Amino acid sequence: MFMITDYLITFRVKPSAMREFLFHHRFFQERLACLGYLVSNHCARWRSPEDPNVVVCRWMMTGRGAFKHAWETETRLDEDPSLRDEVRSLLSEPPKAEALLTSETVRSCKCAKGSRGPLDLWWTGDQGPPLRCCKGGIIPMYTLSLSELTCFRLQRWNEHADHLARLWNDSPYLPSFRRPNQITQFHAEYTTNPASDFANESRELAALVEAETGRKVVAHLPHFHIFGYPYNPENVASAPRT
Repeated sequence: MFMITDYLITFRVKPSAMREFLFHHRFFQERLACLGYLVSNHCARWRSPEDPNVVVCRWMMTGRGAFKHAWETETRLDEDPSLRDEVRSLLSEPPKAEALLTSETVRSCKCAKGSRGPLDLWWTGDQGPPLRCCKGGIIPMYTLSLSELTCFRLQRWNEHADHLARLWNDSPYLPSFRRPNQITQFHAEYTTNPASDFANESRELAALVEAETGRKVVAHLPHFHIFGYPYNPENVASAPRT
């Protein structure tokens, strides 16, 4: 079963190549997040205090075997030049990846392996890729037959939804009864009007994912957190959809 897994990954870098490694490694991690390998805000990177040539990462990945898949078989990383090859060329030995106990801060998909059930497109607030199983669990999005362009559009959609949610939750750092009417009206237009630009973008992206995966996709609008933990079907039934 694919399960969210914390990995402790050790990279031993060639002497005098550390600055170049850190530069390429940063973009490699960002690409993995775009392809649905990582839960971005649960990832960290640091240099070993014992060895100046060692970089250690703790990555929360969306499936068991995710790091091996990304490092050895992910074909969408094979563009010219390959970020993965750039990182490899700066190492003095292959990375060592240790799977740790799974964190309980996010929810793994509990569907059977090979499930063809519907997918939900919804804002995750950086709690993982924006495609979830119909029960609210994080799926190994990297295993879906999605093009890199579609993954990029999913990432941009999630960022767009995040900006809308932050506009409501954080701006202008005032209680709701003191929130300017312009912000309330603008937010309502984007998140409740099925004819809004964002709703149209959501439907278009859902249709694109359906065409590439052959699975039904339902798009949800922010800022609502549509799934409770544990999963509550009533929350889904009352959630606004595009």
